[in-house]
Amino acid sequence: MGDTTIQSGKIVMGSSSALGSGAIRLTGNNAVLVLGEALYQPGLWAGSVSGSTNWTSPNPRTEIQPGPTMCTISTKPPWTDNTTWVYTGEIYFPADGMVSFGKSFDDSYQLKLDGNVVVTHTTYNAISVTTIPVTAGWHQFEVRFGQGTGGVGPYSPWTGFGFGIDLLGRGSTSQSYYVYPSGPDWFRAAAPSTLDMVNNIVVSANATIEVPTAVTASTFGNLQIGANTLKLTGGGSFTVNGTTTFAGPAAPEFNVEGPTTLRLAGQILDMGAGYRLRKSGTGTLEVTYPGDNAFSGGVDVAGGVLAAAAPGRVLGAGGPINVRPQATLRVSPTAGATVDLAMVTTAANDGVIRVTSGVADFGPKVIAPSAGPHPLQPLSPLVEYYAKPSDVGAADFGTANAGNAYIRFENANNFITPVPGPGSSGTLTAGTLLSFDANALNDRSGGYFGGNTQVGAAWLGTIQVGGGSPIPEGWVTFGTRSDDGSSLYIDLNRNDVFEASELVVNNLNTHSNQERLGVVNLTAGTYKIAVGYYQGTGSHFVEARMSPGFVASFSELSILGPGAKLYQSRVAIENASELRAGAVTTDILELNGVLTLNNPSAISTAAAMQVNGTSTVNFASGHVLRVANALNTGTDNVAATLNLAGPGTLQIDGWQNGNRALTLNLQDARVLFNRSGGLNTTLAVPAGGSGTAEVGSGVTVTLAGLNVGAGSTLRKVGLGYLATGTQTYGAGATLQLGAGGVLFNTTGGTNLTVDVPAGANVAIDVAAGVSQSPSMLNVGAGSSVTKGGPGTLIIGSQMFGAGSTLKGAGGTTELLTALPPGAAALEANGGTITMSLVGQDLRGLGVSNGGVVNVVGGPVTTASFTPRSGVINTGAQVMTVTGGAGATISWGDSANTLVVQGSTASQIDKLVFSIVHPATQRTFAGATRPKLKVEEGATVQLAGTVPALTNAGLTNFVDVINDSTAPGFIISSAGQHVGALSGAGSTLIEAGATLTASFVQQSTVTINGTATTPGKLVLRARGAGDEPLLLATTVGGGELALGAPAIGASDALGAPAQVPEPSTLLLLAAAGLGWLGLRRLRRAM
Repeated sequence: MGDTTIQSGKIVMGSSSALGSGAIRLTGNNAVLVLGEALYQPGLWAGSVSGSTNWTSPNPRTEIQPGPTMCTISTKPPWTDNTTWVYTGEIYFPADGMVSFGKSFDDSYQLKLDGNVVVTHTTYNAISVTTIPVTAGWHQFEVRFGQGTGGVGPYSPWTGFGFGIDLLGRGSTSQSYYVYPSGPDWFRAAAPSTLDMVNNIVVSANATIEVPTAVTASTFGNLQIGANTLKLTGGGSFTVNGTTTFAGPAAPEFNVEGPTTLRLAGQILDMGAGYRLRKSGTGTLEVTYPGDNAFSGGVDVAGGVLAAAAPGRVLGAGGPINVRPQATLRVSPTAGATVDLAMVTTAANDGVIRVTSGVADFGPKVIAPSAGPHPLQPLSPLVEYYAKPSDVGAADFGTANAGNAYIRFENANNFITPVPGPGSSGTLTAGTLLSFDANALNDRSGGYFGGNTQVGAAWLGTIQVGGGSPIPEGWVTFGTRSDDGSSLYIDLNRNDVFEASELVVNNLNTHSNQERLGVVNLTAGTYKIAVGYYQGTGSHFVEARMSPGFVASFSELSILGPGAKLYQSRVAIENASELRAGAVTTDILELNGVLTLNNPSAISTAAAMQVNGTSTVNFASGHVLRVANALNTGTDNVAATLNLAGPGTLQIDGWQNGNRALTLNLQDARVLFNRSGGLNTTLAVPAGGSGTAEVGSGVTVTLAGLNVGAGSTLRKVGLGYLATGTQTYGAGATLQLGAGGVLFNTTGGTNLTVDVPAGANVAIDVAAGVSQSPSMLNVGAGSSVTKGGPGTLIIGSQMFGAGSTLKGAGGTTELLTALPPGAAALEANGGTITMSLVGQDLRGLGVSNGGVVNVVGGPVTTASFTPRSGVINTGAQVMTVTGGAGATISWGDSANTLVVQGSTASQIDKLVFSIVHPATQRTFAGATRPKLKVEEGATVQLAGTVPALTNAGLTNFVDVINDSTAPGFIISSAGQHVGALSGAGSTLIEAGATLTASFVQQSTVTINGTATTPGKLVLRARGAGDEPLLLATTVGGGELALGAPAIGASDALGAPAQVPEPSTLLLLAAAGLGWLGLRRLRRAM
């Protein structure tokens, strides 16, 4: 038989050889070639596949049943655990209109019509209702029922059947509105048939090939198509195993209607003219040749799905890739194989690029939306309303789904008009998407909720349809994803009142994250729109979406937002597959696989990023992936892990929404937080690795946890705060604070080294009731660490560089080990610094600007330590050093000097001083004693009830060098002792106070008092083995000594070497003159 030409009309090819082996030529625009015939019988194909929620494995077609029988069965067997039952065929709708599908059984289900997912519901023992528009006639139908473990079958209050249909589309949850579909009036199943041809097909007109349902047709011949549109319809599949040639003189188009599939399994060639491959229609075109296709004009996906399903350069040798709105480019080679897209000139994505298996490699190309213009959602700014249970007179929102009443906007008392109120409000403006968790809502409300439980919210505005709006008259699809309940209303009659019949999306009740759709037919005009949400307890999230037309899948809708794009582009990476590109810019980035960004200088951007499962972003050095609006995690109700690998940055400018826990795993990467939030996020660095967390100025990132592996380093930079949550540290873990602050809000710190680089100025805050115990604090030279918060910081050991400072601005800071050598200063600026550990050396002294430095613990037992010097700078505030009786502090001996600077008093209360070299405790004149030096302007005041600068046995003393005329040394209590008192400053002994000294060489000593409460300066009596008794000034090597060995009545100060009356003792020296003038004591008036 020769060639067959169809110029007009239809030829049905009932068998593989019906038209012989000659070419079939479609030469007229009305030419139709029908491949095979559908043979139907009543019912649905039924079969089971493994897995509790298996939505992908094909139906094994074990038998035909009259309906979806397993939804009526409540016993094991025939149910078995971890099994999904699949029913496929066609369903008949008698008229155009709305139809509701209801489910109430244990466990999950998914429904598809005409190849599109209508609903996926994974919450067991829960009711699901989905209402959509349908057209009269037969439609492709698939429903799957999944069982994990435990109970099976219909769930109360439904009985007898767990899946039903309401042909009136009333959207009710009551079983009384539904019928169980079964029998020939509802379903038919086509017997599978095949048609294997050998014919070449030549298309030279806008012709049609029809492949009926359940027919699998193929030809081993070739397909040649000119500058024409070839339409594929019928619902079956057709495979071209030979070559496909684009014969020009312009590019061809394949218009594949859903759910029909055209598969080009042979190589695609063109006539050397650089023709493109264009796909339109809602069906699927698969390119499955495992190698390089030679056409070079690029790819234009205008509708439906174009699937690159084999490795190699299957999408041609060059040219641009353009994915149009509501179209999908799907890359799905076998696992481990790569589709090479690096040869394309550009990749413009206004629809969806979806990688479902293998690798999609765009080389260094940037994937981004086209230049536009892009139509925007005709949505007004939305008024946000916030309400707590008390605002609407409720006890809570979760018990018995109590929150439902307040997102039913036909009720007078709702979140928009709360009674008794007052509630709170704000505005959702352009640039923000309606995609939040309860933490974000609490932030947006200014903390009105005080947390993430018992949260009520509503959004109210208008939407424009027709009349120049990018949303044309006709069907519009809306949807919500929420945990717990949500609703969406459209004021359909435009009377400014929401009525019960205007509930378009019913996602009510407390439940985990689930999606619900609603479709309405809108005429031209402006409509009020309201979205409601409530959260009881547990996980939390709300997102609203919409798109023109009938869209059967929530993921295909655009996220609602004033001024947002009407058709939002998406890049979706699924099933651990990988997409490689120089950079990716998209409206929605869905990540459940690997994204490799290889352009070092580029910035990738996603308005919203959704992370599920375990995913990875591989960064080239310097690459930035910016999340501009919302980072959503766990939208499929499972925890998510995002590995950030390589020296790039994840920049989070939007809300961090954690419906389920997210772990950000830093593998040499940096995460930059520019918005407060993140309460369900754990920041982790794997063992032996490093990473950086940068927090922007004014931002506080509150983590669920901080996990730094053994030998790893997390660098904290930026001026904001990082709040840790639960802490886990491996051996040798390091938290390096380069800027800003860290808030420890849980007790922990074992194995942790806190490292502050040289020159840094950082804060360590500890929350109330929390005790943070890092093993090591390492403060670089010139750095300042401020301890804040009411909690306690207990430092196991520490290293301070020269000129570094530890300031206690709140709570308590406790040092457990000796301060090493160096000019470190401890400052208690309104807080408390405690140096304590009974039975060990306690070293260091601090300054308190309105705070307290406590020195507590038992006697010193260690015989030796490394001497150190320190500086106390009081600034203009009072320093107080306190401790219990018997407390001990040591800061060194020999030439070590503690210097006091500043311009106000340094009050030393109950401090007992100890020299820790016993063999040198009594050496004369401070040669081996430590020194306390008071510089001009500063003051040290001894005001305690026990001696402050000696030990409890009054055998060891501190030498005081007072060079301050403020006066620099004030004695305000009795029983104070020092060693040598010297310097050019002034000492004041107040009424009732007593200072005992071994040696006085002070420019001015003023002693106040009365006859009954005299101030006293006592020169320590000299006995065997005691300190020498000296009142002297040294000039040219000479000394003036009093009472050696005993003090006589003729001595200038008189026996017993006291000044018991208000007097001033002036010891004046003229250096180098060889004489001393001693002014006689004079009584103070």
